Amino acid sequence: MRMFICGFGTVGQGFAEVLASKGGMIRDRFGEEAVITGAMDSRTYVCDPDGLDPLALVSRKKTEHVVGDRTYSDPVKVLEDA
Repeated sequence: MRMFICGFGTVGQGFAEVLASKGGMIRDRFGEEAVITGAMDSRTYVCDPDGLDPLALVSRKKTEHVVGDRTYSDPVKVLEDA
């Protein structure tokens, strides 16, 4: 199950933390791995089709105040390209 988190404030970060801690339960219950392949905040985004470390995303947001290293002007374009 591939996921792109649109919005990485309190809720997006909380979701990433839950996914990190409950990933095994999700895999057992639904029969597939839950993988974050992208995330965006109000200014930046990051994508990796192989998956991103949820806790690394949260850590970067807390320390650098951005989730990614790429900026965007059209969020729909980011999602189309992801």
